[in-house]
Amino acid sequence: MPAFRTDDGTVTPVDRIGYIGRRPSAPDEHPDALLVTVPDEDRSVSRSHGRFGVTNAQLWYEDLGSGNGSILELPDGRSTTLTPHQRVSLPTGSQLIIGSHTVQIVEHRG
Repeated sequence: MPAFRTDDGTVTPVDRIGYIGRRPSAPDEHPDALLVTVPDEDRSVSRSHGRFGVTNAQLWYEDLGSGNGSILELPDGRSTTLTPHQRVSLPTGSQLIIGSHTVQIVEHRG
């Protein structure tokens, strides 16, 4: 199962739609959304920075128009600044940079 590993070492398996950010909240249309908090004392990460989910066993992410944007670093070293509100696949081994924080995409075996 795909999972996020935040830079404080917390691993969160992703099994449904969710939101990631400094203080994410679930909107009315997704009341049981998975919420992934990125500890961020310098406030470089938006409250709800991005939305994510799993489709056909593939993790995807969408920047929600965050203040500092999102960058995807692929396992081969290429990086792409993500376009807000455009869904992208997050392969295992890649990294998502949101604000000044790095979130690794890992496979959770638990």
